[in-house]
Amino acid sequence: MPILSKHITVLASVIGVCATISAAANEPNVSERLTFDIMLGGFHIGDVLLSYEQSPTSYESQIAIRSHGVVRWFQDFQASMQARGSIETKSENPPRTIPDTFSSSWKAREIAAIMNMRYDPTSRLQMSSEHFFNPLTGEDLDVRELPWFRDQEIKAVPNKLRSGALDPISAFVAARSAILIGGQSNFRIPIYDGRRRYDLLGEVDLPETMWIRGSDRDLIRVRVTIEPLFGFDEERTERMQKSSGRAYFTPDDRFLPTQIVLNGASVTSVMNLTADCHTDPVPCDNFLIGNTPIREESTPTYPSLSP
Repeated sequence: MPILSKHITVLASVIGVCATISAAANEPNVSERLTFDIMLGGFHIGDVLLSYEQSPTSYESQIAIRSHGVVRWFQDFQASMQARGSIETKSENPPRTIPDTFSSSWKAREIAAIMNMRYDPTSRLQMSSEHFFNPLTGEDLDVRELPWFRDQEIKAVPNKLRSGALDPISAFVAARSAILIGGQSNFRIPIYDGRRRYDLLGEVDLPETMWIRGSDRDLIRVRVTIEPLFGFDEERTERMQKSSGRAYFTPDDRFLPTQIVLNGASVTSVMNLTADCHTDPVPCDNFLIGNTPIREESTPTYPSLSP
């Protein structure tokens, strides 16, 4: 994935925490739609739309991403992630997150990819299928010929590491439950994204007054780091170990994210809440206008990924 596109996607993945944590814990049914901008070095480089639906027994969430402004002229990048699953309450605290399906897609110039994942109903192990192609011609691409994979040995994540792991969005649903329902100030969530295995670590701070976008606001900070475990080369592992994120939430029942900061090894990126579509639905309704679909996939096949 091109560097800028990868940067935008990582930011949106971090803000996935916000898509799920932002729902109030004491509401039986939750529906949120939010938009954010992505700032890098003072420049507006991208936009994000988050949607999240949850009932007492199920959840569904989607993240849509696109490049913005001058960046879009150079690289018309689009991406999305979707997940759905069930929530098992019983006597557990917090409730158990049980994912059903996860998919992701992205498109940049002459390269696009679609990944689908489902969970075996018995073993709960993930089965995934990823397809790379040229979005202009429809021609299939060999993953081993792509620049960022060419010098890497691609290995399947072992079953023992995948067992119990969640997809990226379902992991954030679990993080929400840990904070808002379980009352945990620290959490660790195992994640498998179809190719790599890592843990999401979070720490919740007490409310404090923060200077956000020109005004003082009382907010709750959640610190987030990622611990790479499998599927990362030495350079990416070192880069992720040097990175961290923090998100600032309103201390009310909705727990809305207002700003997310990602500190990388060399750059800092910021995502700001630009629209709460509970009060103004137009920005969310208009977000995808002008976007072209990446491509409709036929029913995916799921080859065995057991090592």
